[in-house]
Amino acid sequence: MVSKGELVECIQCQGLAYAVNWFESKDDCCLKAAHTAFRSKVAKVYSEYRTLSKNKKKPGHEQRLKSFKSELATFPQAGKPKKPKVDEVDFAEKGVFLENVSALKDMSMELADEVHKLKNENKSLLEEVKSLKAKCLAQKQSKIKLLERKETEMNKLNKKKEQHLRKLILTKTNQLKRQRLSVTYYEKKANRLSDENKKLNDENEGLKQTLEQITIESEVRDRIIELLEKDKRDAKAEIEWLSQMCEQTIITFNDDLRAYTPEMQQCVYSLLQHNVSTTKIPLVIRDVLKLAKMDASHLPSKSTCNNMNIQRLHLAQQQIAEDLPAKMNTCLLSDETSKFGQKYEGFHAVDDSGRIWVLGLRQMATKSGQSALDTFKEILSDIDDSFSEAGSHVSEKILMNINATMSDRAATQKKFNELLEDFRKDVLKQNTEWDGLSENEKNSMSRLMNFFCSLHVLVHLAEGAEKALLETDKLLFEEAPIYDTSFKKPSESGTTRLIRCCSKSFARGGDEKNGVHGPFTAYVSDFLKENGFVTVPLERFRGNRFNILFNNAAAVYFLSEKFIEYLEGGDTNRLLKAVKHDLNVPQYRAGCRALGLVSELITKPLWCLIENTEINILDMQDHYKELMDYMDSMNAEQFMSGNSLLTFAYNEQLAMSPIFQSLIKSTDIDENVVTVLSVLIPTLKNVLQSLLKDYLPGGEWYNCDEGVKEKVKGTPKHNKFSETVFGQLDRLLREKPNITILTGEAIIAFSHNKTLDWIMSKPEKERAELCISARKKTKELRQKFKVRVNEIKIEMKRNVELKLLKEKELQQRKLQKQEELVNEIQLWGLWQSQEEVDSAISREKTKTGTLSALKCQLNFRKLILKQVSDNKSIYSFSKKVGDKRVNLNIEELAKNVKQLVTDSYSKPSTQPENSPLLVGQKVRHKFMENNNLVQYIGQVISQVPGYSDWYNIKYSGDPAIYTYQLLKDYSKGDLELLV
Repeated sequence: MVSKGELVECIQCQGLAYAVNWFESKDDCCLKAAHTAFRSKVAKVYSEYRTLSKNKKKPGHEQRLKSFKSELATFPQAGKPKKPKVDEVDFAEKGVFLENVSALKDMSMELADEVHKLKNENKSLLEEVKSLKAKCLAQKQSKIKLLERKETEMNKLNKKKEQHLRKLILTKTNQLKRQRLSVTYYEKKANRLSDENKKLNDENEGLKQTLEQITIESEVRDRIIELLEKDKRDAKAEIEWLSQMCEQTIITFNDDLRAYTPEMQQCVYSLLQHNVSTTKIPLVIRDVLKLAKMDASHLPSKSTCNNMNIQRLHLAQQQIAEDLPAKMNTCLLSDETSKFGQKYEGFHAVDDSGRIWVLGLRQMATKSGQSALDTFKEILSDIDDSFSEAGSHVSEKILMNINATMSDRAATQKKFNELLEDFRKDVLKQNTEWDGLSENEKNSMSRLMNFFCSLHVLVHLAEGAEKALLETDKLLFEEAPIYDTSFKKPSESGTTRLIRCCSKSFARGGDEKNGVHGPFTAYVSDFLKENGFVTVPLERFRGNRFNILFNNAAAVYFLSEKFIEYLEGGDTNRLLKAVKHDLNVPQYRAGCRALGLVSELITKPLWCLIENTEINILDMQDHYKELMDYMDSMNAEQFMSGNSLLTFAYNEQLAMSPIFQSLIKSTDIDENVVTVLSVLIPTLKNVLQSLLKDYLPGGEWYNCDEGVKEKVKGTPKHNKFSETVFGQLDRLLREKPNITILTGEAIIAFSHNKTLDWIMSKPEKERAELCISARKKTKELRQKFKVRVNEIKIEMKRNVELKLLKEKELQQRKLQKQEELVNEIQLWGLWQSQEEVDSAISREKTKTGTLSALKCQLNFRKLILKQVSDNKSIYSFSKKVGDKRVNLNIEELAKNVKQLVTDSYSKPSTQPENSPLLVGQKVRHKFMENNNLVQYIGQVISQVPGYSDWYNIKYSGDPAIYTYQLLKDYSKGDLELLV
């Protein structure tokens, strides 16, 4: 019998359909009612239970619920059992012997009994499976309770559950095997009966109907066998379901190895790839598993995730060691930068297909060429260590495949290229049959093709344009107009100041305090929409290098009228007032227009050409030659009208650009624009001629053969990728101030090299081996990093100490020279008038003595008195004549001394900062002359550097300057201070 409580629990655990089948199995198979009757009965019981559950607040609820569950669920009333239909056979009419019929009936009854036994065995088997299911369900519930009570016992319980389940599966498998043997036995027995029936049929054809009945029984037997096979499959499915239920906890930690599984490592790698913080990774994994109603046995901590991030650096190096040696004709990109007081060097490689590999990003003590080469060797050594094959030197293959370099034009980078070529030559000697090669072959193999970033040409063009604009200001103004001198910079023209201040005022991200980007954008929104702009086409002046001066100049000229209209409504701070003032200077706006024309017709098209990956770096010679011819034949009027265009500059977007149309429109400032262009264009031409000389006729890369072009097939025309890496490093250092360069290198190398895709392309076994090797290398990588950081600190400290020592030695030599000058000046005295200069020169008998006296006077005034003169060459002892320098004669030196003597009366000497109190004060000094006490009033003009108690006194009575020792109590001694 089944209680209602058991029936409700079965519905809640297994569902309604399963409960109906289970309830139906409890009835006698011979008196079973219709299936729909059982279903309606089960549904009715569960509906009564839900109704009772809703009334929890009513008194006596628990008692009613308890009595309800204890009640028996009565079976539906069954109809009268139907007797099986038996085909009646008139044996008499068929002429069959009754004895044979009786024997056949007995045999059929025996077969029916055996079939009935098989049914009972099948029913018992189903009950065992159901009981096993209920038992496993109970185990699962107990397991959940145990997990809630004590999490640390989870692994042991899981193991016990798994062992128990394996035993149950083994037992069930054995039962199925025995059942299969039983079915085989009955099949053989049925075949034997079939043979006997065939023999009887041969003896008496009248038994055909009986044999047909036996055939029907045989079909029943086959049907039973099919049902048994189906039950077998259902049992296997149930067992698999139970196994899955017991494995809801994902194994992420290997207790034997005391390490996380490779699958968990790959998951962390992927999350780090998507910029998930190491502190958030465990939370992300936990929440995602919750979505699948699952849990993990262990989750990595923050420090473990940091270690896994370091593992990514080893994997990136292993990827390089495996793939890059097979790449031929690679180009090495290198660049140096300073971030937060530290110097960093980045090395990258570009293969012949154009793919860029991050080799390493390291901190350096200095930015010298030798330090950069040592860092590169260190990176190559790390790549060798990361390779799985012991004793392999893949770094030598990588080095030998490098045939070109790409960098900027810094002196340290050029020195690095020279040192790299020598180092590569030594490696080639060790790995090739060097002695058997000819000199041409040796030079061809060892020579590196050194290229320089073409985008840096735009930076140098901006610098040249700034110099040209300064010269233009001198031509147009006696004194350049300015509203507020606090915005003035010595090396900045009025046009550049206008562009910079407009960017601060109106560009997004400019001056947050005084800028008006938001209000101005709202004011000109309709105007911008008409011209196809979403926001103000003005970029921040700071933080941009390439083409920012030219690009913003075009935008300032295009929006100049709108700027003036907006500022007419009221300018409330000094920045806006300064912008308004400069916008009303026609010469400054003419400078913006000239720079804007250069941007639209030269620099922008050149930038697009440089970034075009379909053009080989050596094919740029034709475009550069066209550019130089264009600069030679340029006419200012045609340039202003926009009629003269470069072939690679013309496009439909340029013709439709509203900024370009405003630049070529004739206005009242055209004459000023012509003046600016007349100075600007020749300057830019000279800059281009100097920077692009290697690609022009007679240059190193002009008219190279196809073999050289094939070697540099993948070489980029710029070094922008290095700037991209440094930008990413800058972002990491700002977002995470405590991050180490080791972690930053791992993040950048793993992401740019697409190492995760490389790992996932490997077979599962190889992926696991990679993760295990990376885990073992973490400690070694950290130790190497600590040693490297300590060495850098020691070297930086040594450099500072050497610098201080050199500075100290320099000061000592300077003081020694000053002391020598003070002693030497006593031989001739300090000449204070032109007559005294002529008199002293006439007294000298030799030319050498006269030159020595003149040089001593000049050095004394320069180093001791620190007298300043407008003539910068007045203290020089030589002058430039042609390509050589010639020593000055006595007359020229005497002229310089007389000029200094004259200036000493009309111009006061410049005193250093923190001068003593007596400097500039008047004093009275007593002297004994011819046994008479004489007093002179003087003025302290300077302190002799290095002698804290020695001063130079200029007397009003005697024009000579004397050096005396200052008494400690000057009010009671020979010196009296006059206030």
